[in-house]
Amino acid sequence: VLGGFTKQGEETLLNDLSTCDVVFLGEHHDKAQDHTLQARILESLCERKGNGNVCVGLEMVQVKFQPALDEYISNKQVS
Repeated sequence: VLGGFTKQGEETLLNDLSTCDVVFLGEHHDKAQDHTLQARILESLCERKGNGNVCVGLEMVQVKFQPALDEYISNKQVS
C-alpha cells in the first residue's frame, strides 16, 4: 500500500492520477523506498492508461548514462 494510504485510498489516488495529463513525482535521491514508490506509480499509470500512453521525463541523469538516453531518443533498441 502506498505511503499511509489504505488499499481503497491507494486505488482512489492511482485512479485519480491516471486521469491527469501531467504527474510530477519527487523523491530523495538516496531513499530506495521513494524510488520503489515512483516505480509503483509509473507501473500503475501504464496499466491504467495503456502501454505507449505514458511519457517519463527525468530531472537528473548522471553523465555516464547519457549514451543510453541518446540511443533511446534516436529510436534505437536500448538494453
